Amino acid sequence: MRGELQRFFERRGIPGAVTNDLVLATQEACNNACRYGVDGTGCDVAVTCSGDTVVIEVADRGRGFDFEQVKSLWPPMVLEDGGRGLFLIATLTDEIEVVRRRRGTLVRIFKLIR
Repeated sequence: MRGELQRFFERRGIPGAVTNDLVLATQEACNNACRYGVDGTGCDVAVTCSGDTVVIEVADRGRGFDFEQVKSLWPPMVLEDGGRGLFLIATLTDEIEVVRRRRGTLVRIFKLIR
């Protein structure tokens, strides 16, 4: 997935630093989806480039979570085994949106191309 994203962004002329941030943010969202979603179902990833904005959506089939509660614990403890993924995504991108759906969670990541 990382390689496919890298090539996708390179073909669209997105700067390397922006590409690196987006690839890492997407990987973190996918890691969370695989870790907390329904076992064996993985996740779906969609990428849209429109004007000067990239939008990445990562959807799983898990039971969801309260994003505001997660954000209330930021910044995460550095020495913990986990709990830094969403914080890292928010740090690397311009906006993160988490939508609880009937069948899973959708993480939507926004990044301006600069």
